[in-house]
Amino acid sequence: MSVPPARIAGRYQLLSLLGRGGMSEVYLAWDQEHACEVALKLVDAHQAEYRARFQREVAALSRLHHPHILSVIDYGCSESYCYIVMPYIREGSLRDYLAARGQLSVEEAGLILAQVASALQYLHERGLLHRDIKPGNILLARTGGAAGSEGEEPTPALHTYLADFGLVGPTDEAGHLNERLTASGCLIGTPDYLAPELAEQAPAVTSDVYALGVVLYEMLTGAVPFKGPTPLATLWQHLHAPPPSLERLNPAIPPSVAAVVLRALEKDPARRFPSAQALARAYEQALAGLALEETLRLEVVPGRQPAAALTPLSAEGAGRERRLLALGLLLALATFSCALILSSYASAPPTTGGGRQSSSGTPVTVTARPPASATPPASSGSLPSAATTPVPTPTAPVGTTRQTGGQSPAPSPSSAGAGGQRHGRPDPPGRGHGKGHGDAGQSIRAGKPHAVSSGRLPRSYKNLTI
Repeated sequence: MSVPPARIAGRYQLLSLLGRGGMSEVYLAWDQEHACEVALKLVDAHQAEYRARFQREVAALSRLHHPHILSVIDYGCSESYCYIVMPYIREGSLRDYLAARGQLSVEEAGLILAQVASALQYLHERGLLHRDIKPGNILLARTGGAAGSEGEEPTPALHTYLADFGLVGPTDEAGHLNERLTASGCLIGTPDYLAPELAEQAPAVTSDVYALGVVLYEMLTGAVPFKGPTPLATLWQHLHAPPPSLERLNPAIPPSVAAVVLRALEKDPARRFPSAQALARAYEQALAGLALEETLRLEVVPGRQPAAALTPLSAEGAGRERRLLALGLLLALATFSCALILSSYASAPPTTGGGRQSSSGTPVTVTARPPASATPPASSGSLPSAATTPVPTPTAPVGTTRQTGGQSPAPSPSSAGAGGQRHGRPDPPGRGHGKGHGDAGQSIRAGKPHAVSSGRLPRSYKNLTI
């Protein structure tokens, strides 16, 4: 490209060269109309391909509005140059930041990754590929950050901008590049960040994700994963060589974070993250896991023996803990149920001959039956044998007598009946009773009520039916 004139479009005065690419040059310029510094990108208009790419870049940027995509102030053509005017970011690019800082912390790298991935996802959702993701095309601006502790200056936060859309291209429905500006067999891009599949097929969304993975690797380790003496040697390493261990280059990188980076650098596009957003989310989850592990560490109390740090359980250990907990709950429930049943039996009032009250307050009839070996009832006209010792019938105190079966009050002893005294002698126990549980609810003599003392029954009456 020939030396440009000192002033472009009569308004932008060129001050100094900021950078040079394959198809363009970027200058620091002074906007005389608004009295401010701007970045001005110049493209040689004599090259038909360069002009076509310039027109595509302008068309794309004019419809992209995202907080992490560098906006366009002005554009046009003057003499033999086409130009795009953008805001000037004084802090420079991520490439300059890495040159001064070297390796970044996992938290700071995650902040930059989240912002760039947000811009790249926005671009992909609108059917466009960037095709030149690298630290030189990521600009950093410092903004007011979180306030520091007392007496300290606030920590400035970084705001990133994705820039340089000179290689932007449309995609088809499958997410692959759909253009004819690139000649067959030619690779366009920066070799250090080219995806391996570009040697055989067209760029795709996963190609941009791979380049973003290389940038993430470089932020964490301070170096790109593949670097050969020539561009062809670098591309061969992308195709065949495994990336060097991140933990070896930076021992502070935890395995969970390293696993995310290595997946983004998979040789097979199908094994990578399907989108930039998925990569950023996986990295965020890896950092969240680190924060959880830090939270699980026991705090050491002064004056006490420090306890061992908690470690997350494995899947097998977690399953065993859940089974033991469920078994403990079942045993506790069974113990409580048994205790409840035993306490209900223990608290029940003793059964008496006159019956007992149910839980609802309704009298419950109790019928006493003699054991099966009791003496069978005699005929109505017979007397007990002389060898039989009379057993007096207990007399219930006044006011405590209850009826069985809900019959009328028992007759007085003077009324001679089948169930009362005979010739002045009481009936022996067991007379006039039926046998078996099928007689439940019957009186001692069929159809005859019988008074039962409210005291305890004689020991011979052991079978009670309620």
